[in-house]
Amino acid sequence: MDKSSYVYIMASEPYGTLYIGVTSDLVKRVWQHREGVVEGFTQLYGVKLLVWFEIHTEIVQAISREKRIKKWNRDWKVNLIQGMNPDWRDLYADIAAWFGFSLGPRLRGGDGKTKTGRSHRPTSRSCRASRRITASGRASRCRGGTARR
Repeated sequence: MDKSSYVYIMASEPYGTLYIGVTSDLVKRVWQHREGVVEGFTQLYGVKLLVWFEIHTEIVQAISREKRIKKWNRDWKVNLIQGMNPDWRDLYADIAAWFGFSLGPRLRGGDGKTKTGRSHRPTSRSCRASRRITASGRASRCRGGTARR
């Protein structure tokens, strides 16, 4: 195979929730995570920062590496990130430029905000469920407080 494959780690914030993935199109896949295009773990937990990646020549190697890293304990994953990116900088703009993509100022930020400036931090499933209960008029707990409608 002549197409590169990538193993990558994304984070919600420095030392936050981590997501490990594999892809053959790193820029596109990270954009999908950042914009919440595909529902799933990264959208639910606000995982938007590309903090580490590794290039492989064979997709089979990349998949094998991804599976090994997923089995690691958290400290090993954090050490892996810090070895490449000690400041936990968002590497998305760097890789996009490296691949020849130009990002407008609205897409450059690594601050977890959307193009409109709103935070992407989703509420938990239980919080969303309790909001439905709240909308029906019953009191519920959401993020440590009691909400009433």
